[in-house]
Amino acid sequence: MRWIQGEFKQRNIRTCSVFIMRDPVERLLSQQRMQLRKKGKLNPKDELHAFTKLADKLEESKSLRSDYLGTLKSLETVFPPENISLMLFEELFQPECHERFCKQLNIPFYPLQWSKRVNASPTKTTVPDSILARIGKTQAEVYQTLRRDQPQLEVERHWSTASTWCSP
Repeated sequence: MRWIQGEFKQRNIRTCSVFIMRDPVERLLSQQRMQLRKKGKLNPKDELHAFTKLADKLEESKSLRSDYLGTLKSLETVFPPENISLMLFEELFQPECHERFCKQLNIPFYPLQWSKRVNASPTKTTVPDSILARIGKTQAEVYQTLRRDQPQLEVERHWSTASTWCSP
């Protein structure tokens, strides 16, 4: 990453990192649903089985895609703070957030089609509290650290599932 940044700097091109984080518990559940949808198995029985397997796996080792703290650490070693943009997925589709994002990156603002949903895997399956508690426990460090170190993100307000299941 340093090499790439150096090459851009030689050409007088500003590089910024945009890191979009989603409620880690919701992200993990959504990832499982997406995989099931692709296999044509998005139904309550298969969802609950996948969520149980997910909890088992997370208790054994962390998910690299959910390692927000590791990603932030890597970004901070390469980019100065003013060139790191942290955003929450939950705010991303609000026009004021999109406009703020464009200003921060110094790019033109174009209104988007806010009503169009892409890659959605809607479900009515209720995830048992026992599974949410297990997954939440594995994501607690991420949630608590971001809540403490990045208060401007207001994760406790935007991440309702993590707020419930990742709190001590």
